[in-house]
Amino acid sequence: MYYLYVFLLKKEIRGKGDVMEFEYKAIAADGKVVSGKSEAKTRSDMIQMIKEQGLSLLDLNEIVKEKHQAKSKGIEIGFEMSISNKQLMFFTRQLASLLRAGIPILRCLDMLHEQTVSRKLKKVIKEISGSMQQGKSFSNSMQPHNPPFNDMFVSMVRVGESTGDLSKSVGNLATSLENQHQIKQKIKSALSYPLFIIAFCSALVYAMVTFLLPTFTPLFDDSGLDIKNDYPITQFLIDVSNFASQKWVLPAFFGALIVIWLVFKVILNNPKGRLIFDRLLFYAPFFQSFVQMQQFAQVADLMSSLLKSGMVLVDSLELTAVSAGNMVIKNALLDTSERIKKGSKLSTALIENGTFSQMLVQMVSVGEDTGNLSEMFERTSEYYRQELDSALAALTSLIEPAMMIFVGIMVLFMVLGIFMPIMGISQAYGK
Repeated sequence: MYYLYVFLLKKEIRGKGDVMEFEYKAIAADGKVVSGKSEAKTRSDMIQMIKEQGLSLLDLNEIVKEKHQAKSKGIEIGFEMSISNKQLMFFTRQLASLLRAGIPILRCLDMLHEQTVSRKLKKVIKEISGSMQQGKSFSNSMQPHNPPFNDMFVSMVRVGESTGDLSKSVGNLATSLENQHQIKQKIKSALSYPLFIIAFCSALVYAMVTFLLPTFTPLFDDSGLDIKNDYPITQFLIDVSNFASQKWVLPAFFGALIVIWLVFKVILNNPKGRLIFDRLLFYAPFFQSFVQMQQFAQVADLMSSLLKSGMVLVDSLELTAVSAGNMVIKNALLDTSERIKKGSKLSTALIENGTFSQMLVQMVSVGEDTGNLSEMFERTSEYYRQELDSALAALTSLIEPAMMIFVGIMVLFMVLGIFMPIMGISQAYGK
C-alpha cells in the first residue's frame, strides 16, 4: 500500500498539464482494423478511451516528441544497461503490493512503467503489457524476457495464475529475492573492509618505494655504511624500489590482472571449470561454513516460496536447481529430484545424496512427518540466515584487529628500512 500511495502522490503532484500522445491500432465492431492518434494523460487512460469507443485494442505506442528524443539521444547511444537484481527486487515488491490492493494486472504494469527509472526495465514492462493486450497470459508474456525473469520467476507467476492468487505468488517471490539480496549485501559488507585496507596499503607501499625511497638511496650510498650486510631490510626495499621504478612494471601488473580476470571468466563460463571452482569454494577449509550456510539458506528459502505457491515437490527442486548459484548444490538438487521420481522420500533422498547438512535434513524430515514442508523450509532458511549473520559478525570482529596488526607490521617494516640507516649515519657523524 505504501508504493501505491507514493505513486498516487506523484501523479497528483505532476498535475493535469502533462499530456501524452499515442498511436493505436484496434479492431472495430464490424471486424475492420482501424488506426489513429490521440492524446491522454496516461497509457491506461488511452486504453480506457479506446474501449469506450467499442474497439478491441491490438497495439498501442507512445509518440515521443522530438525534444524528448533529442534529450534522450545521447543516453540511448551505446550499450543498454542490464536490469540489476535490486531493480528486479523493487519491481517484484511493488507489483505484489499493487496486486494485493486489488488493482488489475495491466493497470499495475502501467503504473510500474511510469514509476521505474531503468530504461531497460521500462522497455521490458512495455513489451509484457503489449503481449498481454494481445491476449497472452502474464507468465507467457514474461517468458521471452530471461533475464531478468528466469524460469523460477515465470513458473511461480504461472502457479499464481492457475490458483487465482497471483498476489500471493508474487509476494513470495519478492520476499525470496529480498532475503537473497540481504544475504549477499552482508557478505559484501564483511569483505569490503579488508579488501579496501589491503588495496590502500598496497598503493601506499608502492608510492613509498617508488617515490620516497629513491630520495634516500643516494644518501645511503654516500654514507659509507654496509647497507647490504648491516641493514638487510633496507637493501630489500632498495631492490624492490629499483624493480618497481621501471616503466614497464605497472602496465605489466595491470595487464596480468586483466589476463587473470579473463582466464577466470573463461573457466566460469565452461561447465566443467565452473563445477571445479564451485566444488573448491564449497569445500574450502576457511570459506566452507560461510558458503554452505549461504547456499542452504537460499535453497530453503526458494523451496519454501515455491511450495507455498502450490508447486509440486519435484518441480520445486528442479526450479531451485536452475536458480542455484553453485554447481555443487545444483547437481545435488537434480540428483535429489531423480531419487524422488524413483520413489524415495525427500529426506531419504537428501541423506543419500550426502551434500546437505544434517540440520536441513532433520527439518525436512519433521516437515514430512507433520505435513507442513513449506513451513519447515521457511524455518530452516531463517535459521541459516541467523547463523550466517552471527558468523559474519564474528568474522568482522576478528578482521578489524587483524587489519590493524597488518597495517602496523607494514609501517614498522618501512620505518626500520628507512630510518635505521639514517640513525646509523647520525651515529657515525657523531663519532
